[in-house]
Amino acid sequence: MSNYIILHGSFGSKDGNWFPWLKKELENKNIKVDVPQMPVGVGSQNFENWSAELNKLEINSDTTIIAHSIAPIFVCKYLITNKIKVKKLIFVCGFNNYLGIDSDFDAVNKPMFIDNYIDAKKYCDNIVCFYSDNDPYVKFEVEKEFADEISSKQYIIKNGGHINTESGYTKFEEILEEIYCDDFNILITSGGFNDINNYVSDSNKELFERISKGKKVLILANAAPEGTGNYVARENVKENFLNVGAIVADIIDIDNSNIEDILKYDIVYGLGGNLTHLIELNKATNLKEVLIKFLKKGIYIGESAGSMILCEDLKYAYTIKKGTKPKYDVELDTYKGLNFVKYKIYPHYNKVNEEMEEKIKLYEDKYDEKITRLNDGEIIKIRYIRN
Repeated sequence: MSNYIILHGSFGSKDGNWFPWLKKELENKNIKVDVPQMPVGVGSQNFENWSAELNKLEINSDTTIIAHSIAPIFVCKYLITNKIKVKKLIFVCGFNNYLGIDSDFDAVNKPMFIDNYIDAKKYCDNIVCFYSDNDPYVKFEVEKEFADEISSKQYIIKNGGHINTESGYTKFEEILEEIYCDDFNILITSGGFNDINNYVSDSNKELFERISKGKKVLILANAAPEGTGNYVARENVKENFLNVGAIVADIIDIDNSNIEDILKYDIVYGLGGNLTHLIELNKATNLKEVLIKFLKKGIYIGESAGSMILCEDLKYAYTIKKGTKPKYDVELDTYKGLNFVKYKIYPHYNKVNEEMEEKIKLYEDKYDEKITRLNDGEIIKIRYIRN
């Protein structure tokens, strides 16, 4: 049975930062979670004492360990020393051989360091690192070096500080999405499976084949009506799914008369095109509630606008792109999206010129909001669950 262990950092508490929130979120899904209180303070915190606490817990090849600050390097040393294999490691603000925070931190951190920490990869081949671009305690270059050396995937959190309560992190949505990405039911893409208008990487084609072989696909085509540039993508996407083994690929314009048909399919593919049409569809129907039912068993793939509609509010897209195309110069009475993701997605970022990049940056500065730039060929996997 899979289990999770969450470990705090030096002078930390099992009840601090985002640890209680994450424990509750996982336990709500009937996942076993341990958050031990490790010995803290000079004279108490050292490798031997922390190891003794970890020895009390169940750790095996189905275990995921989530560790913050000094805990990542401790975990590396523990796995190497005890030759224990685990399923996944998620490290937050991890570092090694870094001194100078202050004398007390140096005293408790130094016993955790290990020069051959890269050997931890022998005991886990799925290591993910989160760190920020402005950590006040550990230099960015130190955390980046650690992540570059050991991780199979890494995320840099903009203005995340030490990703703790001090920097506003009593919740950590990004880590929850990473936990669920191995069991995703939403794929956020820029180019999707549309290789007429966009670039589709070979790895994405392999992924689409894996998840759609023998499955029924609904291509939600409202964003690309006849007469638009994306209309030709309807047949292109259909052909691509059939070529990789989908048994059905139906192109459907959804409205109130057929919206429940979504539940008959295994995959819903949100075609790109005019975002306004998807906002209007969401406003006029119970699309969100139907998709929530669908996501209990199916997978939603978004392409461009079909990904953007997953956001909470789409006003950002019209603000940034105003004046670039007529479809972004409209005034809508609502910009409400499906609110399945917290990102503000900007697709086709690889095609952006300097003027548009400046508009994105100005928006971020003015509204203090991060825009998630997504290139063709890139994918974000998430698991959406609503109780």
